[in-house]
Amino acid sequence: MKKHIKQQFVSILLVLLAAAFPVAFLYFQNAEEAAFKEIYPVLLGFCGVGILLYFLCRVIIKSPAKSGVISAMFLAIFANFSLIEVVLTAIFPGLKYWHTASIILVIGLHIAYVIWRFLPEDISVDISKAVCSVFGVLLLANGIMSTPKIVRRVQAEQQFIENRELSHEISHRTDEKPNVYLFLFDEYANFPQMEQQYGYDNRILKNFLAENNFSVSYTSQNESNHTTTIVTNLVNLDYVVDETTPDSQKMILRKSGALFSLMREKGYHVQIADNTEFLTNDSLVKRDASSTAALTLEGEKLTDLLLRRTIIYPFYQIKHTDAFNDLMKMVDYVCNPEFIPSGDTFTIVYMYFPHTPFIVDANGHEVLTGHAADWDDPQYYLGQYQYATKIMIQMLDNILEHDADAVILLQSDHGARGHGAAEFTWENMTSPLNAVYYQGDTQLDIEGLSTLNTLRYVLNRLIATDFEMLELPTG
Repeated sequence: MKKHIKQQFVSILLVLLAAAFPVAFLYFQNAEEAAFKEIYPVLLGFCGVGILLYFLCRVIIKSPAKSGVISAMFLAIFANFSLIEVVLTAIFPGLKYWHTASIILVIGLHIAYVIWRFLPEDISVDISKAVCSVFGVLLLANGIMSTPKIVRRVQAEQQFIENRELSHEISHRTDEKPNVYLFLFDEYANFPQMEQQYGYDNRILKNFLAENNFSVSYTSQNESNHTTTIVTNLVNLDYVVDETTPDSQKMILRKSGALFSLMREKGYHVQIADNTEFLTNDSLVKRDASSTAALTLEGEKLTDLLLRRTIIYPFYQIKHTDAFNDLMKMVDYVCNPEFIPSGDTFTIVYMYFPHTPFIVDANGHEVLTGHAADWDDPQYYLGQYQYATKIMIQMLDNILEHDADAVILLQSDHGARGHGAAEFTWENMTSPLNAVYYQGDTQLDIEGLSTLNTLRYVLNRLIATDFEMLELPTG
């Protein structure tokens, strides 16, 4: 009896480890960028499927050890189906999904039959123990190697909470200082890049900025083409990080930036509207929980990466509805006259847009999911860029109409990057949008300044700081 219970325990453990391994492995690789809460629904789902398979096998073949081995095998097929399919289609290019699914399922059933009829019970037990040991060691090793990442992320979150508590201390507010707005549009290309690479003259925005007396730089360069580096440096008013800095350290510095402290010291209330959790966990606009997950450059969450490898991948469609709805909530909020503060307020509006995924065209109509990262066809970035321009002008119009004495910095972090496309040069990728509105009747000489130096320049004029213009880091 004890032997039977032990075999059943080992078999169930094997199934759970086989189900958990692909999920845990991906999480450990991204532990510094992603929270565990992002993947646990898939983890529970995989484990549930595994247990269901196990008890189904137990009903049919009775043996706990063989049921565990067969269930673990089918779990591996289920979780890695798309990778197996790639091998099959490389050998037989004409195969479709229903062909490969049938072939792989038939092969799996034949292997299961062989295990059931011909594999001795004691060898099945040994295989279960051996595979459990392998999975256990791999998970433990990956967990140990990822511990520093997890610790850094936890520390970063704790640091943010402590800084948030300190940030409530606001002093010297007089309602006499002009409101300051910093708009950051992620991956919004500047005018020269759009003309050179997309043959598009962004005359709509050019005319709008000229009519409203914005100062515009056409030759600005930033230090990187990575948002985490550029924005972290921007809100710290110095080049404090580079590509080698751990993401968790960037997050601490970004969410507790020296810019925020400086503005509070000068009597400003600081508030942030953010359609992700990139700059703050306390956005003015509340977001859907699912839209705050870590994303790849193509806009995929960890759950998307996992499920797109499984046998259900043709039926799994990545939806960006939540993220787009959150974006539009931000736009509606900023376009409302009630958004305008009475005075002494510094507002950052961070838009993860027109960054991939490509969600909409120039008219706001939904783009097919398969083109969410389609840089080969220029219409997708261009369409989303044009729509970003429309909502940008809507938000700026509201401020200019109701707060004409404000100071507005309109910037992006970098230009369009194309993610590996040869025609996207370093100079173009690191060229941001950079414009300033200074209380309506003042032109500023910002030509050629980086976005960070532009911010330092504006602060020198606005609150009498004495920042020098910094040399752009190289390498």
